[in-house]
Order: sequence, then structure tokens, then C-alpha cells
Amino acid sequence: MPDERIPRVQDLLDAFTMHSALRAAARLAVPDLLAARPRTVGELAAAVATATGLGHPDERLLARLLRAMHHLRLVERDEAGRYLLTEEGSLLTTGRPDSLAPQLLMWADDLWRESAHLLHRTIATGEAAALKQLGVDSPYAYLQARPESARLFHQLMSAVTVTVARALAGEEVPGSVTDIGGGTGVLLSTLAGAHPGLRGALLELPEVAARAREALGPEFTVVAGDMFTDPLPPAELYVLSNVLHNYDDERAAGLLARVAAAMAPDDRLWIVDGVLEDDPARSTTASAALDVMMLTLFAGGQERTLGELGALLAGAGLAVLRSRPLPHGRHLVVAGPSGARG
Repeated sequence: MPDERIPRVQDLLDAFTMHSALRAAARLAVPDLLAARPRTVGELAAAVATATGLGHPDERLLARLLRAMHHLRLVERDEAGRYLLTEEGSLLTTGRPDSLAPQLLMWADDLWRESAHLLHRTIATGEAAALKQLGVDSPYAYLQARPESARLFHQLMSAVTVTVARALAGEEVPGSVTDIGGGTGVLLSTLAGAHPGLRGALLELPEVAARAREALGPEFTVVAGDMFTDPLPPAELYVLSNVLHNYDDERAAGLLARVAAAMAPDDRLWIVDGVLEDDPARSTTASAALDVMMLTLFAGGQERTLGELGALLAGAGLAVLRSRPLPHGRHLVVAGPSGARG
């Protein structure tokens, strides 16, 4: 009798190969070209040559790439032999705000690729091995010195944030919001679209704050500063989205203490991060993968269980009021001063 465990483990091992196929498709502009219109292999090959400048691809090999994408249900083939994108495949096109293409391509970047390759050294030494090899002290220092990598990273984070923000738009939002470490303002602008009259502030490092000023309307004040040292703009709702998971418990606790000190009794804090289950087998793959990604890039970075987040919050005089899952392996955790309700 065949061992039923083998196919599942084999699928895990084969995931890297299929990821490589999708990365090749993105670099050949296959999703964008098929989004424009269905094409035969020959038509697609000619379009690839024009779009990428890489020359006319081998049509037999291109057909095999499409076969792999068909297996993954990202493309379909019609009776005329033309390939077209499925709804899931359209997520890999570059023209949509929630595109997954930047996430796909980011793993080809030097830091992300080396972080994965050197994960064993990171675990063995307790230091982010890829950062050490590349001679930088943080992923953000790496991005600051490499504009093209930074552009791709900001596209990735914007796409993730758009999807997450859309899922948050139905939440009850008070009149003012401060987004701490809020990037280029995607979350605030999305919330503002769903909640007319919303106002507030965004606090970011100077190089990112400049881009946020270009993106946000006059109802939001963009403050260039350091979340660990500079005053937090006052608001009824504070947001830490994709922030706490960058830091070890000591740094995360220090930041939460600063937020708690700024909060009035009725104010609320939204934490948007991956949340792991106490039973690891029950965590979503996206949340578990996000935790490993944080491990590869930040030796102290981590996703946490709700209990672990609760303990950090309690140390700052805050408490978890409720939580719910969001796209991309994230969760919304709503917190308030200890003793608060709802």
C-alpha cells in the first residue's frame, strides 16, 4: 500500500520549483500579456519578444511553462488553442493595486534570496546571516541603498496593505487615526475612502514620509520621525500595521508602552500582524510562512500567538478586546486600556 504521506511532503518540496516557474512567467510578462487578450503559444511568444526585449522565446519551452501554469489553475486553454488567465492568475498582473507580482519577484532580490539560502546560519548563530553577508544592519538600510529593490518592496507592501485595508474598511472607525509606521499611506487612504470625514496623521521615517505626503490628502498630516523616540500624533485610534513583527519582545514592548502612554481611556489600538495559533498545526500557511520570513530577515522579528501579544499588551497596561483574521495571513487585534470594553 502506498504511503499517503509522501504526496503531501513531495508537494512541499516541489513548491520551490513551481514558484520558479511563476517567477519566470512574471519576468516574461506572461500574465500581463494574457490579461490583454487570449493568445496561442505562437502569439504569446511574439508578444514576449516585443514586451521584454529578450528575443523570441523557444515556443516548445514556453508551452511547457504554460502547462505548469495550467496545472496551477492560473491559465486555461480554449478550444482554439489560446491561453487566457483565470481569476486567480490575474492576481499576478502588474496593473492592479492588489497585485501579487511584486511578492513573487521580491524573492529574486539579493537580500530575500540570500536570507532564504542562509536561514540555517541565522538559526545557528542567532544573527541575520544575509544582512551580515551583505554588510548592512537591517533590511531597511539595505533598501535605502538600493532604489530598485526599495521600489519593488514598496510595491509589495502597498499591494498587501490595499487588500488588508479593504478588509478593514467595514470596521467601526472613530474620527481620527494615527498610523504609526504607516508607509506611504495606503491604509489611511483606503480607510478614508470608506469613511468620509476621517482625519489623522501618519508617522514615518523621513525618506518614506516624503512619499506619503504625495499620496495623502490634506485631511492627513504626515510627520517625519522615529516611532521609538518622537512624539506620537494624538488620535482616537492608533494603528501598528506590519510593525510589531519586525522587533523582538523588548523593542515591541517599548513601542506599545509609548502608544499606551499616548492613549486616552476610550482610545483604541489596531495591531495588524500575523497571529499564530497555540497549536501550530492550526495556523494558516500564510501566517506560518510570514513568521519564517521574519526569521530570515530579522533575527528578532517574529509573528506571535494571541496569548503572546496579550502578554506584551498587558505589560503596557493594555488588553486584547477582540481579533479576527485578515487576508495575507494577517489578523486584526483590537486593544484598549485595561478594563476597556469592545
